[in-house]
Amino acid sequence: MFTVRSIHRCLRVFPLIVALAPHARAAQPPAGPTVILNTTPPTQTGKTISVPSGANLQAALNSALPGDTIELAAGATF
Repeated sequence: MFTVRSIHRCLRVFPLIVALAPHARAAQPPAGPTVILNTTPPTQTGKTISVPSGANLQAALNSALPGDTIELAAGATF
């Protein structure tokens, strides 16, 4: 049986339920990725210019064309 006290308790909780209801419906899982990046290295289209230790690095840079690869000797200082 309903009493005045039980009705008052319901009326006190009702605004809280109404305030939380929109947030409960809005919860959605996160969206998946929208961009897929191609991370494969490009194929070499030019020539490889090897620069040994003590050689002129600037000359190799000046002679390089787009697509060329400049290969430096390991541990060398330029």
